[in-house]
Amino acid sequence: MGQEVETEVPRAAEAGLYTEGDKGRLCALVRAQLVRAQHAYAAPGAIDSVVSISGM
Repeated sequence: MGQEVETEVPRAAEAGLYTEGDKGRLCALVRAQLVRAQHAYAAPGAIDSVVSISGM
């Protein structure tokens, strides 16, 4: 942990020019990028071991 994850946030979001619907989509985009980054930093085989424990 402690690592910063860079996300691409459009300048319009920084300027507060989005509507409420746009903000929801932006949050979903950033959340998806964070999940991908977490998976990229996961130890090799970590996800496979979780699946094997659950018996899937």
